[in-house]
Amino acid sequence: MRIGRTILTLAVVVVTAAPAEATLLTTIPAPTRDGRARLVIHAAGDVNLDPGFTPTLAAGDYGLPWSGMEGLFLRDDLTIVNLECDPSERGTLLSTKPFSFRCPPAALLPMHLAGIDVVSLGNNHSGDYGTAGLLDGRDNTAAAGLNPVGAGESLAAANQAALLQVEGWTIAVLGFSAASGIAYDWPYTAEDYANLRSRWYATASGPGVAPATVANMTAAVAAAREQADLVVVMLHQGVDNETGLPFPNEVERAHALIDAGADVVFAHHHHRLLPLETYRNRPIFYGLGNFVWPRTEPIRDITAVAEVVVSPDGTLTARLIPAIILTSGRPVLVGIPDYQVRSDRALIR
Repeated sequence: MRIGRTILTLAVVVVTAAPAEATLLTTIPAPTRDGRARLVIHAAGDVNLDPGFTPTLAAGDYGLPWSGMEGLFLRDDLTIVNLECDPSERGTLLSTKPFSFRCPPAALLPMHLAGIDVVSLGNNHSGDYGTAGLLDGRDNTAAAGLNPVGAGESLAAANQAALLQVEGWTIAVLGFSAASGIAYDWPYTAEDYANLRSRWYATASGPGVAPATVANMTAAVAAAREQADLVVVMLHQGVDNETGLPFPNEVERAHALIDAGADVVFAHHHHRLLPLETYRNRPIFYGLGNFVWPRTEPIRDITAVAEVVVSPDGTLTARLIPAIILTSGRPVLVGIPDYQVRSDRALIR
């Protein structure tokens, strides 16, 4: 496993057979204190460990989804995914959505052992089995060492960042959702997005997921910025996008996050890859696509791992590492990853 990490608090893309080139972003202000090493951060999109949805998991081998990563997430410094199921055996199915998902708590430890550090529950499936399932799922992920974000017993808890200290850096990870719990027909309407109509959104005194309103997100990012050197946001937004490009309201949210102090935005929910943008010298991954998911059709089976490398002087590089869902529930890297941009510890086994 990786070393040098202390958890402080739970507080159109073209994929080829060769690894994608890193996109160099301009230098951000130099670090204000010594002792910071290079960081390698990875993120992936929708992870669904429901054996009823992904039949290859019915035998209970929850290490299978991560076996095609070649240990990539063990060689980096931080790995984040969106957990697109309720990881609980409690609660009652409440959703009127076409699909509802839950995954057994037994699936969580293999995620941790594969190198996953943070999971976002800020999505439209973590509450499929009601408040009891959502809160129990949050507890289960925390117990497995997965540092959940984006859901909690109140709005303050749902907005709370996971703060991690890695190689001299303090990193805050936040999770938000713009799609949670809407009883939907495709596509969502503008009114749905404007009003965020959902019984799942957390309130000042009630449990739920963190809403992706600009006001809520920017306030949480600003608070995290005061505690951390780097702020990373997981953002569940958009629709089953057929355009291959983010819609204007998705761009608005992502830009607002960067304006508020976020350094990286990882978005998901589209079930296909969307572009990587540089905005104010910060990377925005507009759609990370399916990851641990059944095979469906080629455009949705193509996926990627998002990578951001932070140099000791604060220089950022960002790229998408091509992958494909080769068999249901098992993404596989395409080609050989460029280990030279990985953590130095990648070569120390």
